Amino acid sequence: MIIDRERLLKFLRLTESNHDGEAIAAMRMANKLIRSAGKAWEDVVSSFATPAPKSYGSPASTDYRTPPSKRGTRQSGRADPRRPKTEPKKIYDDNIGTYLKELIKRKHDVSTVMFLVSLSEYYEAKGYLNEPQYETLMRIHDTKRGKSTRRF
Repeated sequence: MIIDRERLLKFLRLTESNHDGEAIAAMRMANKLIRSAGKAWEDVVSSFATPAPKSYGSPASTDYRTPPSKRGTRQSGRADPRRPKTEPKKIYDDNIGTYLKELIKRKHDVSTVMFLVSLSEYYEAKGYLNEPQYETLMRIHDTKRGKSTRRF
């Protein structure tokens, strides 16, 4: 099956959004598009002329000689503060499925629908949402019901 190039490019452009939920949803939709065509990302990028050099350091690093013991750390050897120290808290709320179904049925802009669909797929696969996902879901739920009482 052939990948719809225009849709893929549209999703990839949406990953540049300043809104994390929209960017994540766009990436998930791009992944879904590629999988539905029976392809992998390797197939998509294999047409590039020259392969990128393998980096052993951070992606922004130009020093490819970083030893494995220092990967993911700064030169001082301390842990990189930009990396999350702990996993977000997992939320197992019985109402999440109901909220998602209710919100998906309502009229929303495209990015919100993409986010809700990806959140629904994540919840169905894992059985929980992490704290930032849950807070965003509740913010959408409260806003759409006319209540903007939550403060984050």
